[in-house]
Amino acid sequence: IHAVPDAPALDFELVSALGRAGATNFVGINKQYRDVTFYADVERDSYWFALREPGELETFACFSPVLLDTSKAYTLVLHGTADTGDNFPFRATLFDDSERGAAAAFDLTPAPPKAKLRVLHAFEGAPSVTATIDTTGSTIINLFEGESSGYLEVTAGTKQVKIAPVGSSDFLVSANVPFALATDYTLIVTDSITTGQNNSDSTITSIFFDSSGDERVANSVSAKLR
Repeated sequence: IHAVPDAPALDFELVSALGRAGATNFVGINKQYRDVTFYADVERDSYWFALREPGELETFACFSPVLLDTSKAYTLVLHGTADTGDNFPFRATLFDDSERGAAAAFDLTPAPPKAKLRVLHAFEGAPSVTATIDTTGSTIINLFEGESSGYLEVTAGTKQVKIAPVGSSDFLVSANVPFALATDYTLIVTDSITTGQNNSDSTITSIFFDSSGDERVANSVSAKLR
């Protein structure tokens, strides 16, 4: 339920906090003030609650994961105002429709939207590299050929990712990359660096791909390979 009079139309999305394949769920599109959606079936899971203006990657508001359990019905109400200068803070309250009184509702906790990035160093004969996510963001240092950085948590949104040989300010890759909420990304740096007579020529190929469709949740009865 959109009950924030000064807020824009919003898209509302539930995103699995576990990154499960097929678990990007209910999306309410372009909901205006006083709009109410129908109930939608969602799988039992912990979900990020994300609000965006239609067509935007950046979130208008984002809330920490909450478990939606089976055999339950819930109502999410957006209320207060979007104006940060008044006395009516923007809030998202989740109501358990099967409960009464104080147990029936709690406010969701605002949180920065998170994604994950790992870098795989896969170009033969190249030096170790440094990967920087934004000028004030995280840095992966001294990643050697054949190594993985492991998944690094980053704030969702468009970030500048730069790759350079360790100790060099000459970036081999510099790209603006959109990171979606609760999505895992892998950057593979591949091919070889070739140097000319004056060490001025270099080539490198980088491949970004979105691995959010991969079912990487631990499974007690099987391994996983791609």
